[in-house]
Amino acid sequence: MATTGAITIGAINNTGTTPFYFWTGYLDDVQYVSRAKTATEILDDATLVAYYSFDNGSFLDRGPNRINGTGANVTFATGRVNHGILLNANGQYFTASGFTLLGSTYRPYSISLWVYRSSPAQGSGTILHMSGLPNGLGWCLPIIGLTTSNQIVGQNWNSTGAISIVGPVMQLTTWTHVVTSYSSTNGVRLWVNGTLIGSSGPFAYGPSTVANTISLGNSPNGPLGCATGLISFGQFYGMVDEVRVYARELAASDVAILANP
Repeated sequence: MATTGAITIGAINNTGTTPFYFWTGYLDDVQYVSRAKTATEILDDATLVAYYSFDNGSFLDRGPNRINGTGANVTFATGRVNHGILLNANGQYFTASGFTLLGSTYRPYSISLWVYRSSPAQGSGTILHMSGLPNGLGWCLPIIGLTTSNQIVGQNWNSTGAISIVGPVMQLTTWTHVVTSYSSTNGVRLWVNGTLIGSSGPFAYGPSTVANTISLGNSPNGPLGCATGLISFGQFYGMVDEVRVYARELAASDVAILANP
């Protein structure tokens, strides 16, 4: 095994002089890790689109694509794991743009997050909003949120309207783990605290066809001009932590790991 020497990327260089047999195409985010990665780590490298831990007051994406976000009047507090974002006033939200696959037809996705509901009031339930424009408009729909009776909802959109799965009431002052996913095989799925609540069955996702924006806690533009499905559109009051976006449908074993950090 070699202990010294140069690494040539994009060509073969075994002559010690000029490289040859050049690679034609693109390379990105090349990393060297001085150990063998696990199968889980390799799968995350291939399918984890973004990861927002919010630790140490950071809106940076800790995933491979560096889709960093911003916060509107958002503060930080002790979260489910280290720190999370605190949403305790109207008009507070986190947003990040550049999710190309979320706007693509038939592409699977999963979104995992921890949520803490602090307000006993009913009727305010936008947890994760997705839109075709950074201002929350264009193609737009809350895909994780609460009904007017504070039941958890995961939903998506086909050509005629929202396809929704409704789960249990989100308890006050308790951290709840939520996963929603879409695939052409199972349609929308909703998981709560590691338990599969339901699947819609297959349907064709009617996406924005542009790189989407996700917003946590509210939409940057409020509910104007957006479909809402079964979610009661409005400011969510509480905390959100450990947000992950995947370019695949998570399996039960994946969800179990995320629900038990």
